[in-house]
Amino acid sequence: DDEQWDVFIFNKVSKCVEYEIECLRIAEKCLAFVNFFTSGEKKDIVSFLAGGQKISVRKSTLMVQNEPSLTKRFGESVRIQQNNDSGTFVVDYPPHLFGKAINAFRLNVMMKTSEALNPALFLDPHELKHFKKIMLFISGDETKKPFALNTVAAFSSSIISIEQGDQLFDWLGTKREVLLLYRASRDGWDAKSFHTLCDGHGATLTIIKSAEGYIFGGYLGASFTSNKKDIFTNDAFLFTLYNHAGLPPTKMELNNPRCKAAYGNPKYCPVLGTGDILVASNANDNTQSYTNFGNSYKCPPGITYQSSGQTFLTGSKYYQASEIEVFMVV
Repeated sequence: DDEQWDVFIFNKVSKCVEYEIECLRIAEKCLAFVNFFTSGEKKDIVSFLAGGQKISVRKSTLMVQNEPSLTKRFGESVRIQQNNDSGTFVVDYPPHLFGKAINAFRLNVMMKTSEALNPALFLDPHELKHFKKIMLFISGDETKKPFALNTVAAFSSSIISIEQGDQLFDWLGTKREVLLLYRASRDGWDAKSFHTLCDGHGATLTIIKSAEGYIFGGYLGASFTSNKKDIFTNDAFLFTLYNHAGLPPTKMELNNPRCKAAYGNPKYCPVLGTGDILVASNANDNTQSYTNFGNSYKCPPGITYQSSGQTFLTGSKYYQASEIEVFMVV
């Protein structure tokens, strides 16, 4: 009816407005970010020459973690040994990537006093491995994961860890920006709330956490719907990050291009594949949700259809959820 249509349009417009506000917030933070680091005493400045481009940063910024390796490289108690007569460190890295790495350290400084920009906003997927190498060079410690690669912040997720966020971004490839559309504990566990907030938004990533703490979900390159029709797209996969069977994080593709990637049923929350992963309405209060791998999506190595394909994720075919999150992926 007209009232339902008005509510639907209002929700769509609200999401668009929220997205535009977020873009403006990011632009404002970028300006503040630049202004924050444009001054400093000469003795507190370290300069690098990357690809002929000079990049300067405060020593205190590079030492924000107070790591011994950073103190040795940049601390005032140790004389800095520049690599050439101009007083700069010459580094063999692309200047735009090296600049992003320096910005990641700057972000960590800002996080101590105000809401920081997300470090993942500075990363391009094909540059990620090179970026990590640069971060390790700057920190001087190849045994630790660079603090700046905190992709869990990009997800605004209450489910996944930093490492799990990195894994999801690796699987997503060039699709690097995510926006939280739905969190069951916040927005409601019923199917109507799910479809109201998630339908029609294009590509999405669904993350599910079971009552036992197992984490799994799926990426769908087409919009969720409520029209009781199959959803076909080859741009889809399911995944497990933590499972009962003890398998490592695994990505599972469609069996073949003719398999349906999902199903739009208004009585359920996400239905991925042909019931490969189904989340029931009010999944936190019942065990009607289930997994049945092998219908549309491939089973992981060592897992068989209609046997362990039903139980490897949570230990049984049916499960209770403790959280569901859905992100729009662009």
